[in-house]
Amino acid sequence: MADYRYDVFLSVKRDDIFGDWLRDHFIPLFFAYLRQDVIVKCNRQFAGRFFYEQTLRPGAPWPDELKEGIRQSRVGLALCSPEYFYSDWCMTEFYSFLNRGSKVLIPVSIYDGEAFPKVARNIQSADLSDYVLVGKGFKDTERYIDFQEKLKTLSKDVAARIGAAPQYCDWPIEEKTVAESEPEIGQKTLES
Repeated sequence: MADYRYDVFLSVKRDDIFGDWLRDHFIPLFFAYLRQDVIVKCNRQFAGRFFYEQTLRPGAPWPDELKEGIRQSRVGLALCSPEYFYSDWCMTEFYSFLNRGSKVLIPVSIYDGEAFPKVARNIQSADLSDYVLVGKGFKDTERYIDFQEKLKTLSKDVAARIGAAPQYCDWPIEEKTVAESEPEIGQKTLES
Protein backbone atom coordinates (compact mmCIF):
# COMPACT_ATOMS: atom_id res chain seq x y z
CA MET A 1 0.00 0.00 0.00
CA ALA A 2 1.29 3.48 -0.90
CA ASP A 3 2.24 5.85 1.90
CA TYR A 4 3.40 9.41 2.35
CA ARG A 5 6.99 10.19 1.49
CA TYR A 6 7.25 13.32 3.68
CA ASP A 7 5.82 14.35 7.01
CA VAL A 8 5.90 18.10 6.30
CA PHE A 9 5.54 20.26 3.21
CA LEU A 10 7.14 23.62 4.03
CA SER A 11 5.28 26.38 2.16
CA VAL A 12 6.78 29.88 2.22
CA LYS A 13 7.11 32.89 -0.07
CA ARG A 14 10.78 33.67 0.22
CA ASP A 15 12.51 36.97 0.07
CA ASP A 16 15.94 38.04 1.25
CA ILE A 17 15.03 38.45 4.93
CA PHE A 18 12.83 35.36 5.20
CA GLY A 19 15.40 33.29 3.32
CA ASP A 20 18.19 34.13 5.73
CA TRP A 21 15.93 33.62 8.74
CA LEU A 22 14.73 30.25 7.41
CA ARG A 23 18.25 29.00 6.74
CA ASP A 24 19.91 30.38 9.86
CA HIS A 25 17.24 30.04 12.52
CA PHE A 26 13.92 28.39 11.72
CA ILE A 27 14.85 25.27 9.73
CA PRO A 28 17.72 23.99 11.89
CA LEU A 29 15.95 24.52 15.21
CA PHE A 30 12.38 23.63 14.28
CA PHE A 31 13.22 20.43 12.44
CA ALA A 32 15.63 19.32 15.19
CA TYR A 33 12.74 19.60 17.66
CA LEU A 34 10.28 18.02 15.24
CA ARG A 35 12.46 14.94 14.68
CA GLN A 36 12.34 14.30 18.43
CA ASP A 37 8.63 15.05 18.77
CA VAL A 38 7.64 12.73 15.92
CA ILE A 39 9.42 9.89 17.71
CA VAL A 40 7.55 10.72 20.93
CA LYS A 41 4.09 11.39 19.40
CA CYS A 42 4.11 8.96 16.45
CA ASN A 43 6.43 6.22 17.73
CA ARG A 44 8.55 6.33 14.58
CA GLN A 45 11.28 8.39 12.98
CA PHE A 46 10.56 11.61 11.12
CA ALA A 47 9.86 10.91 7.42
CA GLY A 48 11.43 14.14 6.22
CA ARG A 49 10.31 17.42 4.76
CA PHE A 50 9.58 18.76 1.32
CA PHE A 51 11.05 22.23 0.88
CA TYR A 52 11.42 23.32 -2.70
CA GLU A 53 14.89 24.80 -2.21
CA GLN A 54 16.24 21.54 -0.86
CA THR A 55 14.04 18.95 -2.56
CA LEU A 56 13.55 20.00 -6.19
CA ARG A 57 16.03 18.45 -8.57
CA PRO A 58 17.87 20.79 -10.95
CA GLY A 59 16.30 20.69 -14.39
CA ALA A 60 13.26 18.71 -13.21
CA PRO A 61 9.77 19.94 -14.12
CA TRP A 62 9.28 21.90 -10.89
CA PRO A 63 5.49 22.38 -11.11
CA ASP A 64 5.02 18.61 -11.28
CA GLU A 65 7.47 18.02 -8.45
CA LEU A 66 5.75 20.63 -6.26
CA LYS A 67 2.39 18.95 -6.86
CA GLU A 68 3.86 15.55 -5.97
CA GLY A 69 5.42 17.05 -2.85
CA ILE A 70 2.00 18.32 -1.79
CA ARG A 71 0.35 14.95 -2.44
CA GLN A 72 3.08 13.01 -0.69
CA SER A 73 3.19 15.13 2.49
CA ARG A 74 1.11 14.47 5.60
CA VAL A 75 0.76 18.12 6.64
CA GLY A 76 1.43 21.53 5.16
CA LEU A 77 3.29 24.07 7.27
CA ALA A 78 2.58 27.49 5.74
CA LEU A 79 4.85 30.29 6.91
CA CYS A 80 2.61 33.23 6.09
CA SER A 81 3.50 36.79 5.22
CA PRO A 82 1.34 39.32 3.37
CA GLU A 83 3.24 38.55 0.16
CA TYR A 84 2.50 34.83 0.61
CA PHE A 85 -1.13 35.50 -0.23
CA TYR A 86 -0.14 37.19 -3.50
CA SER A 87 1.62 34.11 -4.88
CA ASP A 88 -0.37 31.74 -7.08
CA TRP A 89 1.85 28.82 -6.04
CA CYS A 90 1.49 29.60 -2.36
CA MET A 91 -2.30 29.75 -2.84
CA THR A 92 -2.18 26.34 -4.55
CA GLU A 93 -0.17 24.89 -1.67
CA PHE A 94 -2.35 26.53 1.00
CA TYR A 95 -5.72 25.47 -0.45
CA SER A 96 -4.54 21.97 -1.44
CA PHE A 97 -3.81 21.23 2.22
CA LEU A 98 -6.82 23.16 3.52
CA ASN A 99 -9.13 21.05 1.35
CA ARG A 100 -7.92 17.94 3.20
CA GLY A 101 -9.09 19.49 6.45
CA SER A 102 -8.07 22.38 8.67
CA LYS A 103 -5.95 20.10 10.89
CA VAL A 104 -3.67 19.23 7.96
CA LEU A 105 -2.82 22.86 7.17
CA ILE A 106 -0.77 24.67 9.80
CA PRO A 107 -0.51 28.41 9.07
CA VAL A 108 2.16 30.25 11.04
CA SER A 109 2.52 34.02 10.87
CA ILE A 110 6.02 35.27 10.14
CA TYR A 111 4.85 38.82 9.54
CA ASP A 112 1.96 41.00 10.68
CA GLY A 113 -1.08 38.73 10.26
CA GLU A 114 -3.58 41.59 10.09
CA ALA A 115 -3.30 41.58 6.28
CA PHE A 116 -3.98 37.84 6.03
CA PRO A 117 -7.26 36.57 4.66
CA LYS A 118 -9.86 35.55 7.21
CA VAL A 119 -9.41 31.82 6.52
CA ALA A 120 -5.72 32.04 7.52
CA ARG A 121 -6.36 34.18 10.61
CA ASN A 122 -9.06 31.78 11.82
CA ILE A 123 -6.82 28.70 11.80
CA GLN A 124 -3.42 30.27 12.54
CA SER A 125 -1.38 27.96 14.71
CA ALA A 126 1.40 30.26 15.90
CA ASP A 127 2.75 33.78 15.53
CA LEU A 128 6.50 33.97 15.02
CA SER A 129 6.50 37.48 13.56
CA ASP A 130 8.35 38.96 16.55
CA TYR A 131 11.20 36.51 15.96
CA VAL A 132 11.90 37.03 12.26
CA LEU A 133 15.23 38.73 12.81
CA VAL A 134 18.39 38.10 10.85
CA GLY A 135 22.01 38.30 11.79
CA LYS A 136 24.15 36.72 14.44
CA GLY A 137 23.00 39.21 17.07
CA PHE A 138 19.56 37.57 17.30
CA LYS A 139 21.09 34.49 18.93
CA ASP A 140 22.52 36.67 21.72
CA THR A 141 19.17 38.16 22.76
CA GLU A 142 16.56 37.09 25.30
CA ARG A 143 14.15 36.94 22.38
CA TYR A 144 16.07 33.95 20.98
CA ILE A 145 15.20 31.95 24.10
CA ASP A 146 11.52 32.86 23.65
CA PHE A 147 11.80 31.92 19.97
CA GLN A 148 13.08 28.46 20.88
CA GLU A 149 10.21 27.96 23.33
CA LYS A 150 7.70 28.95 20.62
CA LEU A 151 9.32 26.49 18.20
CA LYS A 152 9.15 23.70 20.79
CA THR A 153 5.42 24.34 21.26
CA LEU A 154 4.84 24.50 17.49
CA SER A 155 6.84 21.30 17.01
CA LYS A 156 4.65 19.38 19.45
CA ASP A 157 1.52 20.62 17.64
CA VAL A 158 2.90 19.69 14.22
CA ALA A 159 3.99 16.24 15.44
CA ALA A 160 0.51 15.59 16.83
CA ARG A 161 -1.04 16.61 13.51
CA ILE A 162 1.39 14.38 11.62
CA GLY A 163 0.26 11.49 13.81
CA ALA A 164 -3.40 12.29 13.13
CA ALA A 165 -3.04 12.88 9.37
CA PRO A 166 -5.53 11.01 7.19
CA GLN A 167 -4.42 7.86 5.43
CA TYR A 168 -2.51 8.45 2.21
CA CYS A 169 -4.40 8.82 -1.04
CA ASP A 170 -3.77 10.56 -4.33
CA TRP A 171 -4.85 13.95 -3.00
CA PRO A 172 -6.22 16.45 -5.50
CA ILE A 173 -4.29 19.64 -6.10
CA GLU A 174 -6.34 22.80 -5.70
CA GLU A 175 -4.75 25.01 -8.34
CA LYS A 176 -5.77 28.41 -7.02
CA THR A 177 -4.63 31.76 -8.25
CA VAL A 178 -4.64 34.91 -6.19
CA ALA A 179 -7.54 36.17 -8.30
CA GLU A 180 -9.58 33.03 -7.50
CA SER A 181 -8.78 33.05 -3.81
CA GLU A 182 -10.84 34.52 -1.05
CA PRO A 183 -12.07 38.00 -2.09
CA GLU A 184 -10.67 39.47 1.13
CA ILE A 185 -7.07 38.92 -0.02
CA GLY A 186 -5.56 42.24 -0.88
CA GLN A 187 -8.62 44.35 -0.12
CA LYS A 188 -7.49 45.32 3.35
CA THR A 189 -4.13 46.50 2.07
CA LEU A 190 -5.67 48.34 -0.86
CA GLU A 191 -8.28 50.05 1.35
CA SER A 192 -5.81 51.08 4.07
